[in-house]
Amino acid sequence: MKAVFEQLNTEQSSSFILRQFDVPKFDAPFHFHPEYEMTLILKGEGQRYIGQQVNEFFAGDLVFLGANLPHCWVNQPLENENASAIVIQFGELFLGKGIIDLPEMQKVKAFLEKSKSGFEIVGQTKEILTEKIVALQLKTPLQKIAGLLEFFDILSNSTEI
Repeated sequence: MKAVFEQLNTEQSSSFILRQFDVPKFDAPFHFHPEYEMTLILKGEGQRYIGQQVNEFFAGDLVFLGANLPHCWVNQPLENENASAIVIQFGELFLGKGIIDLPEMQKVKAFLEKSKSGFEIVGQTKEILTEKIVALQLKTPLQKIAGLLEFFDILSNSTEI
């Protein structure tokens, strides 16, 4: 399967993308983009394709994808129920020039490096982040940035990835 490039359009009023999809069927083709991505499946099941890996996914699935990593989710439509996911996407510039090189950010830098092949987030880390991702949608813009930075802290200190 050949991946297609997807150009993400970040809004001028936001430094990252946070959106929820409620659709009968996830319809994004096998694609890649230079942004990092965290995807939480709220409803639905099927197969997820990340790089060369194919795995089943179910509601509650939470994955983090590195930049330029080809991916897609394929599900069968459910009768009278949409599939649903929350997707967070951000580019390298989200953290600002030079911030990633600060001593306090070394664990985050290592975590982002590890994400090149993508990974599933499990256990208590998944439970904590799931709650925070759902709540993030209702926050102010500045609270959303602080929330995403908190996600980096949680993920970079977790052993459940």
